[in-house]
Amino acid sequence: MFYRKSGHFILTKQGEVVYRYAQRLINLQEELIYFAKTSQQGTRGMFRLGVSGLANQIFLPEIIHQFSTLYPQIRLSVISDTSPEIEKLIASFQLDYGILIGSPKKHPDLVYEKLGTDQLKLVFGINHPFTKKTAITKADILNQTLLFHEKQSSSKSILEQWLNYPIKELNGIELDSVTSMKKVLEYGQTVAFISELLVQEELTSQTLASRKLTDLGLTRTIYLVKNKSFFDDTISLNFKELLGNIVVTPQLSLSIKTEKTVDI
Repeated sequence: MFYRKSGHFILTKQGEVVYRYAQRLINLQEELIYFAKTSQQGTRGMFRLGVSGLANQIFLPEIIHQFSTLYPQIRLSVISDTSPEIEKLIASFQLDYGILIGSPKKHPDLVYEKLGTDQLKLVFGINHPFTKKTAITKADILNQTLLFHEKQSSSKSILEQWLNYPIKELNGIELDSVTSMKKVLEYGQTVAFISELLVQEELTSQTLASRKLTDLGLTRTIYLVKNKSFFDDTISLNFKELLGNIVVTPQLSLSIKTEKTVDI
């Protein structure tokens, strides 16, 4: 590894290689200590979030904006998929948290914390005949052409139960985006059930209209989901606090509470 010459130690070729590796190990050790310290403080690290399709549209833009502003040194990784797939990823520790909307099957290894509720609203164009009706019944809806979002199976399931009528037998049109649905509705020939959180701008500007139903409403629960064995570190606690402060619209009241407040 080394030899002596004139009272000095001189590295052999093999010794020089070992020395370079030792330097790298020391640097890695220093980086690891720094990473552990900053992760514990919540100033650096990574947070992995999963969101279902509808939650993606409602929450994600504001989450990304606030998270990147408050915690620029923390890497946010987001996956958007169906609720069952998000649940699988959380159960296998591939995600830290998930935001789901609807009625999940409640995976036995996961914890479901209620954030709030979302209401499906009956929406149509301002020239649609429904605008002249003071009360709309299920029978009225069954005679209409309905627009569906092809990926939001939870909406279809809830609507099918509420109407007590098979969705596949309705006169319906499937579209691949809520934006397309809203554009088609403006022509006044179709109706749709869309999250109230996604149509408030159109209802306020009166490009679309809505009516309260005489029957029971269509309400879905918004959940924050994590693995039962997942330990809430500083980063995840900061995320929960941030999420609790996000109010997408005045109609959504988030009830999530953090275990403690962390100063950054």
